[in-house]
Amino acid sequence: RAADLRARRAGHLHAAARAPFLDERLSTRAEEPPTAAGHPSKDLPNLGPKYALSKHSKNLHLNWLLLYRIPEHVFTLTWLCRLDAGHNELKELSPSIGALVNLEQLWLNENPITTLPVEVHLCTKLVVIDVRETKVEKLPREIGRLTVLLELDLLDTPYGAELKAKGLYETSDDTE
Repeated sequence: RAADLRARRAGHLHAAARAPFLDERLSTRAEEPPTAAGHPSKDLPNLGPKYALSKHSKNLHLNWLLLYRIPEHVFTLTWLCRLDAGHNELKELSPSIGALVNLEQLWLNENPITTLPVEVHLCTKLVVIDVRETKVEKLPREIGRLTVLLELDLLDTPYGAELKAKGLYETSDDTE
């Protein structure tokens, strides 16, 4: 125990070792639709260490985890500035996203998501929303309330194509 304390002070312990209580409480499973054979969801790696690291970095990277939903616990991490859930199987984003009041960057690229919840406008510090290469067909009008939003990436989305056809959206490739 004294050695653990010394190592912790020296910063040598992995985040999971600093917060072992997170392992059991915060482990999660992807919620996927039942397969034809009715097999249960695959277990995901324990997300506890990612949650613990996010407290220091203010970033949470949940990309490439084959998530069908973002675990509800994520929406209690109000210190987050960046949430990267790209390259998953997300079809929707929970309205609980509105609880992330310090969120500045939301990365949902390369997911089959079709829209964002109205509550995204409660993330008033959002500067970047990346939904490129998704199936986004529409966005809530409340997104217009995001007064500091600088980048809304709609590249390779049905909505981006619709806006581009109307001359209302251009990419950096269009301006070169």
